[in-house]
Amino acid sequence: VEDFGRRLETMLPVVTSLVQVIDSRRSFDETANVSRLTVMALAFVPLTYVSSLFSMSEKLGPGGSLFWV
Repeated sequence: VEDFGRRLETMLPVVTSLVQVIDSRRSFDETANVSRLTVMALAFVPLTYVSSLFSMSEKLGPGGSLFWV
C-alpha cells in the first residue's frame, strides 16, 4: 500500500503538468476562434450598416428630405 502511495505522489506533478498543457491548448484554440470571429465581424458589420442605411424609406433614405447624413 505504501508503494502505491509513493507512486501516486510521484505521478501527481506529471498529471498536474498534463492538465496545464491541455488547458493551454484549449485556450489557444479559443483564441484562434475569436480571431476568426473578429475578422468576420470586421467584414459584416460595415456591410450591415450600409445595407440598413440604404433600405430606409424614401424620406429617411439617401436623397430624401429627412436624410440625416
